[in-house]
Amino acid sequence: MELLLQAGIMQGRKTGEFAPREPANRSHIAAILNRFLVFVDYMN
Repeated sequence: MELLLQAGIMQGRKTGEFAPREPANRSHIAAILNRFLVFVDYMN
């Protein structure tokens, strides 16, 4: 998880906290997937 945070793929709350047990909705998953694809240089 630390590597995902450092790479900017995962992000915590605005307060800087990370809540792994909190449910993720469709927009959260879409944002994570988009950041991952940009990170691996699949998308611009």
